[in-house]
Amino acid sequence: MDYLHQESALAKRELNAYQAYCRMTENSSWLMRSAVWLRDALCKPFGVEQIGGFRNKSADAPPKVGEKLDFFLVEDISDRRLVLTVRDRHLDVMLSLTADPVAEGGTLVGETTSVVTHNFFGRLYMVPVAPAHHVIVRRDMKKLAA
Repeated sequence: MDYLHQESALAKRELNAYQAYCRMTENSSWLMRSAVWLRDALCKPFGVEQIGGFRNKSADAPPKVGEKLDFFLVEDISDRRLVLTVRDRHLDVMLSLTADPVAEGGTLVGETTSVVTHNFFGRLYMVPVAPAHHVIVRRDMKKLAA
């Protein structure tokens, strides 16, 4: 594994894993939309799938295993777990969200992202993405705690 990041937050209400994902990715900032546009523009010549950003989705209509959720493939989904992947010739990404109810009526949401790079471009890609990912996920987790 070439990259591993974990974060957690206590949401003040009960959420399943998919609802937590929806809340984390809703209403992307102009900075996030600009970063995704730049990433897509710079990576297109290298055959990296365009992600286009996160789309607002219905928290009441979860996807099924094998379907796409934004730019991810849904590998596993249940109330307490959402596992998403992206695989290409440069890297494999796995994002796992867990949602564990707590006694006070909230939810402890955990996020784990791992990346395996396959070549020089994959390693180069992760140089700016790794620190940006920390900032983005931390901000998204704050949405859950608000």
